[in-house]
Amino acid sequence: MNNQLAYKILSVFAYTFPLNSALDFSAYLITKFPIIYYIKYLTLPIDFIENIFPLEGLFFLLLFLAVGKNSNFPYFLRFNALQAILCHIILIITKYLLIIFSQIIGNNFFLEILLNLVSITSLTTIIFCLFKSAQGNHPELPKISNAVRMHI
Repeated sequence: MNNQLAYKILSVFAYTFPLNSALDFSAYLITKFPIIYYIKYLTLPIDFIENIFPLEGLFFLLLFLAVGKNSNFPYFLRFNALQAILCHIILIITKYLLIIFSQIIGNNFFLEILLNLVSITSLTTIIFCLFKSAQGNHPELPKISNAVRMHI
């Protein structure tokens, strides 16, 4: 197999990690648009890996140390792996903020709108990154790509 193709596949695989987290926000959208649930099939390998490792952070650490900080991998793969990790961290922080926010205001229409907004934004961002990395291009996300470049 061509190395370039393997790196594209691994980059797409790295973005399934935050895609799995982005689907956590989609409960309200899935009830209105059940076709969104089929995106979950893309994340089945991640679900399997997360069930093997006892903690979600262990897989995150493995991806960070094995790919992100290893200079033996090409820049394209390290960039996409670190950007996927950063997107996942942003989604985790957003998840905890929404949990706190829901405890304050309760479950109401405003919370549903907020969850739909986060869901649509995160899903479109991650799917954009999936397609760009499958094409062999660097997905440019404002501020996130700059932070990744400074870290590499």
